[in-house]
Amino acid sequence: MIESSDRGITLNKQLAWTIGGGLICSGLYVGLTIATLSMQVAQSRDAWQEATLARQQLETRVRAVEINQASQTSDLRAIQVGIAEIKAAISKIGDAP
Repeated sequence: MIESSDRGITLNKQLAWTIGGGLICSGLYVGLTIATLSMQVAQSRDAWQEATLARQQLETRVRAVEINQASQTSDLRAIQVGIAEIKAAISKIGDAP
């Protein structure tokens, strides 16, 4: 297998092929894992951007509804004031001899 000789450390041919194949497989595994993670990060980034856009659109719609509701509240207050004035005028007419 592994021997020490005057030429240095020598490897058996079968062991050398096994180590080489293992290194190649390890490299492929690491490369594929990094590629997969990069793709997942890109997908997450895209999903985050879509969620941000959806949130902004929702905020815009909520603001529009709040403005509309404030307008309706103002209109209702004006109607209530008008009704109160009409009631006051009717009570004055009813109190007059």
